[in-house]
Amino acid sequence: GQPVSLRFDNLPDERFGGPLTALSPELDPHTRTVRARVHLDNPEHRLRKNLWGRATITAPRKSRVPVLV
Repeated sequence: GQPVSLRFDNLPDERFGGPLTALSPELDPHTRTVRARVHLDNPEHRLRKNLWGRATITAPRKSRVPVLV
């Protein structure tokens, strides 16, 4: 449910946002990425499945994020 801000490579001047609904517990060792699911409104159908971009997840200060090394 944490707020997420997203920017996609194909729409670099736009920002999107929505709540985090799922986060994979595994990091892909080759791409160094984690799959996340965010609920986004898409009334104009500009967003498609599997777009590349960057997400910023806002978490409470006291939360802990596990890190695998």
